Amino acid sequence: MPRYIKSLLPFLLSFYCFIPQLEATPSAVPDARVTIDSLTLSLEHIDVSSKQHSEVSRELGKLYYKQRDYNNALHYFQRALKAAQRIGDDWWVAQSHYDIGRTKLSTSDYQSAITNCSVSMEICDRRSYLSLWLKNSRKIASSYVALGDYEQSHEYLLQALEVLGKENDREGMVPIYYEMGNSYFFQEQYEKALEAYQKALALPKDPKKAGYQNFDCTSAIGSVFSRQEDQEQSLVYNKRALQLAQELGYDRGIAHAKFNLAEDYLELKEYNKALAYYEQAKQSMEEINYEYGLIGCFLGMGRLLNETEQYDHALNYLRSAEGMAERIQNKSLTKDVYEALAINYERTKQADLAASYRVKHNNLKNSLINEETAKMLETKEARLEIQKLKREQQMLMLKKEAEIQSLQKYFLAATGFFLLLMLGLGFSRYRTEQRTNRILEEKNAEISLQNQQLARSNRDLKQFAYITSHDLKQPLRTIGGYASLVKRRYSDRPLDASANEFLDHITNAVDRMYTLLSDVLAYSSIEKSEDEAQVVSTADLIQQVLSDLNSQIQDSSAIVEVADDMPIIMGKKGQLSQLFQNLISNAIKFRGENQPMVNVNCRAFEEEYLFSVKDNGIGIDPQYWDTIFAPFKRLHGQADYDGSGIGLSICQKVVEQHNGRMWLDSSEEQGTTFFFSIPKDKTILEEMASGKAKAAETSSAEEQSMIALPGTMALS
Repeated sequence: MPRYIKSLLPFLLSFYCFIPQLEATPSAVPDARVTIDSLTLSLEHIDVSSKQHSEVSRELGKLYYKQRDYNNALHYFQRALKAAQRIGDDWWVAQSHYDIGRTKLSTSDYQSAITNCSVSMEICDRRSYLSLWLKNSRKIASSYVALGDYEQSHEYLLQALEVLGKENDREGMVPIYYEMGNSYFFQEQYEKALEAYQKALALPKDPKKAGYQNFDCTSAIGSVFSRQEDQEQSLVYNKRALQLAQELGYDRGIAHAKFNLAEDYLELKEYNKALAYYEQAKQSMEEINYEYGLIGCFLGMGRLLNETEQYDHALNYLRSAEGMAERIQNKSLTKDVYEALAINYERTKQADLAASYRVKHNNLKNSLINEETAKMLETKEARLEIQKLKREQQMLMLKKEAEIQSLQKYFLAATGFFLLLMLGLGFSRYRTEQRTNRILEEKNAEISLQNQQLARSNRDLKQFAYITSHDLKQPLRTIGGYASLVKRRYSDRPLDASANEFLDHITNAVDRMYTLLSDVLAYSSIEKSEDEAQVVSTADLIQQVLSDLNSQIQDSSAIVEVADDMPIIMGKKGQLSQLFQNLISNAIKFRGENQPMVNVNCRAFEEEYLFSVKDNGIGIDPQYWDTIFAPFKRLHGQADYDGSGIGLSICQKVVEQHNGRMWLDSSEEQGTTFFFSIPKDKTILEEMASGKAKAAETSSAEEQSMIALPGTMALS
């Protein structure tokens, strides 16, 4: 198999196996249900403003977290936070924010995880809550690695190492070196990653965590050898990792180890073994609801099917992996999916799609591997080593001073003076820290107030845009009316040419301004719309749109083709109608010399519908693809094409209102295709399936009736 796509997935899965095991073992508590029921019952009789309420809520959250029921876990952790805030207990507030942060990390909500853990760190005092402070550092670093921000991740890891070095806590360094290996691994610095993992593996460990930590480090080392194309060594470590996971009864680790073995056998072209391990890993990950692992299995199976020339099946797996990877916003994983899709389209001779995904892959890859960032990380690590040497030198100097003082007793007076001086400096430092803390509290309060003011300003701005665009129409109508009145009143007394020209300019300007205000009103009204979502037949909706556009279609002799299998979806009918009308109207408006051809299509995937509106018009230069959806963005003058430039902005906002995404693909003078997705509504699918089943039963019953009564027709 060509070495075109040595995926980061084995390591990524190893990294995510490591996240939950520090606070929760993978096995469920045997009597967890009984414990949850009893605690839930007791919580109803506890004062919500008491410390006990916070403690019991947190215990419930921990039990649900161990069962990977993250929604219920978040519910009770948030109740614990509210109770802690009511009684003003800083430790419980910090602990609750940490619990919420690590749960968000387990659900791949990385930004929320960073926010909650950062709040917890701000409350924590390293001297009083050192253990909690270090836990927050690790979670924030893990989140930044997942988001591809390795500089930020490295910053937190270096701070943690510095603190652990001062405390001489070697056990605490194990997860820090592991995370540091993750950071190097994602930047393709494999020798440094291997060194960090081996340090973590060699350090002494807490007996309660040693088994899981040894598994994670062993699995990560196997991933490094895989990236270095040493499959034999990778197999050795991955088989050892599987054995460790089985001994621990670690279900997520077992699933991950099987996935890694599948990746190794795929690289060795042993496709049957690879497929068997992929299937086992996929089944295990579905059982434990491990979404991140499922993405890896979909991508791996897609790559395998590409290699065995089963391109249609491969595309199904890869598109599923694409949707899931983009939704959890993991850049490294999304990059690999883009490359696999590009290869699939290249081999099936779909050049446009292949080129599009190559561009996406290269852009994402360049954003992840940045030489300046790597140099900056090396500089920071060197700074940590220098600080370590300085501390060692200071310790040696203090030791020598102590020896000299013990030999020269006549310096006791000077020593006493030195101690007094140190006390004075300590008191001065204490005063400085107090002032600094007070200033920080004031600044935090100012920032909080500014954030509130900014949110209020944004709301006021939206309201202002709505009111302004609505109310300004009346004076515009008055201006236009008086201009028309002047022309009619003096029609029998002709004005000079300049006066008529000026009146025409006024009328035209009023019309353009009125149109512009109507567009602003439409744009600002999208989020204010009170229309409720309903079942919408897109086939019927598009036919109504084409009826409304009949005049434009007839004038331009355009041909509009609509696919036969347009779906039924859940959405806001008025907004969806505006979406299709804007796209089809633009496709006809921005036409070239050829007869306008517009194609409206839809493809169904596992989680969403992918709609497309394709034309053969003038196309769009790639340099404008990122800005074309901005409000009032026009690529042509008013004399060339009319309009305000807000139509595509409205389209994008409508798609976002329906939890979808929108993009385009275009070539100048060859046409443009706009794509947008709408998530599937499972209720509609179930009702449609039920309706088909009932119809089949009714039909079958009628047939049986006719068979049972053959003479009925003749008698009648």
